[in-house]
Amino acid sequence: MRPEAELVLLLCRIPIRVESTRLIRALLKRSLEWEAVFSIAQAWEVEPVVFMNLRSLGGEALSGEIHRQLAIREQASRALALGATLRALELIRQVESPVRRVLLLKGPALAVAGYGDPSLRTSADIDLLVRRADLASAGDKLVAIGYKRDYPLIDERMLIKNQHALEFSRPGSKVELHWTLLSRHLHLNIDVDELWTSKQAIELGGVTIEAIAAQHLFFYICAHGAKHEWARLRWICDIAQFGERLSHGEVESVLTLATRLHAKRLVLLALVLARDIAGADISRFDIGSLGEEKHVQAAVSHVRQGLGLEAQSFVGVSRIVRDERLRTLLFWARARERLRDRAASFTIMLLSSQQQKALRWSRH
Repeated sequence: MRPEAELVLLLCRIPIRVESTRLIRALLKRSLEWEAVFSIAQAWEVEPVVFMNLRSLGGEALSGEIHRQLAIREQASRALALGATLRALELIRQVESPVRRVLLLKGPALAVAGYGDPSLRTSADIDLLVRRADLASAGDKLVAIGYKRDYPLIDERMLIKNQHALEFSRPGSKVELHWTLLSRHLHLNIDVDELWTSKQAIELGGVTIEAIAAQHLFFYICAHGAKHEWARLRWICDIAQFGERLSHGEVESVLTLATRLHAKRLVLLALVLARDIAGADISRFDIGSLGEEKHVQAAVSHVRQGLGLEAQSFVGVSRIVRDERLRTLLFWARARERLRDRAASFTIMLLSSQQQKALRWSRH
């Protein structure tokens, strides 16, 4: 790993691990390419925390110009994060008027839960959970305030049936409306009513809003990361940050949920990645109850290679598959412990693809 990447990796946690401080100061004595440091932090989407930590620890090891650039970049990245938080609050207020109930997913809710500050975690999309019966009203409201559907309206019923999020966008903002957490083809259905009955109140910018409960949020980001092959370092940092802040009862609830849904390997993979890449303390989780680590080592290596943290020593099946959907589904299947769940994912995806082809054919 190049020293610039190693430095960013050591700086992407709060608080900085004691054992990392010495390594960071040793790296700062080397001749570093600072544009590479800035680019890596941006690519890994960890700028606010990295730049804040670097300004705090750099001291005399950094030139005045580097200090100046860090201050500007930290301020800009944290302002963007706060901007996303303000947009989320405004959207919740606007969407709640026709549908009455909205829960916040990920984004600012995860920033507060994992980092204690909504300005320390960047987010691209605003994810909102509404009741299935309220999807149409919520979507119409988004269109009325200037968002455009990122899908043909004729496909909406099929998207909802297959549990896909409905995506809307306008310049500088993208919103995803969910009625459940994961797409149908992933064959991992969390009880929707449970999400609403166990919801929690959180404070954002002095405003109290509702979000999904901590155990559901943590489980969701474990599944979401695997769904996308853990392609972003920020997601691994989220597991590390949030996992260390869960209460004992919340940890037990996560483990119970994973057991009930036959998804223990998904959680195991997330925790091992957080430990091995982001230095997380996962001792409060009963790792042994989630399975043997040997079952996730190939997936861990796949993720490390994808992030550029490890040289590619072999070319696995998922690396040579050209179809992106199939490649990510292969990774997902490796993160499920039951053969029936793997087989169901492929079967549902195949049937869904056939339905989509039939729908496209019927339009012509």
